Amino acid sequence: MQSMPSSGEHNAVQIAEKARKRRKRVSKDVKLSADQKRENHVSSEQRRRQAMRDSYDKLVEVVPGIEKAENRSELLIYTKTYHYLMWLYARNSTLRKELGEKAVAKGMHGFSEDKLPGHLHWSTPKK
Repeated sequence: MQSMPSSGEHNAVQIAEKARKRRKRVSKDVKLSADQKRENHVSSEQRRRQAMRDSYDKLVEVVPGIEKAENRSELLIYTKTYHYLMWLYARNSTLRKELGEKAVAKGMHGFSEDKLPGHLHWSTPKK
């Protein structure tokens, strides 16, 4: 069984937030030349691409079945991430049922999944 990513690992969101914070607004009074505008655009696009690469690399580290060495596409990463998440949801459901069965076996009548702490109860996203 693979270890579940910790709740603190939301790097894609963190990277996007850092990129957003790094952006500096140029006052409207300053007129940029066409070359400066182009350089700014190229620089901004490079940062965006690097943030995307970093996000994909983090998914490759966390999701089992994606090898760093393999030639991977965005679709492959999305597909394997989706399948891994669905496996995690199914595994969570199985573990909750086992927990309920053990509670009943130990005489804890009145046990229900609703009484479990929120961090133990995942539900599969609706389609």
